[in-house]
Amino acid sequence: MQTKRAGLAELLHSVDQGHPGSLLDTPTSLAADELLAAQVSPKGVEHLRNWMSEGKTATLRVNSLSILARRSDRGDALKIIEVLESDERVRMLSLASTVSRLMQYDWKTCRSIAREPGSAPDPVRLAKRLAKDAVDVKDAEARWCGAYLLRELVPVLAR
Repeated sequence: MQTKRAGLAELLHSVDQGHPGSLLDTPTSLAADELLAAQVSPKGVEHLRNWMSEGKTATLRVNSLSILARRSDRGDALKIIEVLESDERVRMLSLASTVSRLMQYDWKTCRSIAREPGSAPDPVRLAKRLAKDAVDVKDAEARWCGAYLLRELVPVLAR
């Protein structure tokens, strides 16, 4: 998703009104998530919270979760963790997005690593980058994904 001002303003208004717009079927970028998180209204936040667990597409659920995670609201952290642990589609998309952001691999490789972290082409480099995410105080999604993937990489790193 591009982060052009006109489109962002339109999306913010749409979210405010309870309509997910392009969040329904277009994956957001880190920059879009951060901009939306900084500008979404309290009414929009409530819609994102509902969509995170009850959105009709996995894309809407993960987009909502990612935006909320970047708001650094401690109250949302437990719900974000609950969704990541219970919604397999959201978990896989979040994990693959994390790998993509950190390693810049193609999407097919990122999805494969999300399913089987030990298949990472360079697990040591990935682990070093994940360690930073695992302690990111500003992003509950990054912390959870970083910790999850690091735990799954332990057997590979021991070789």
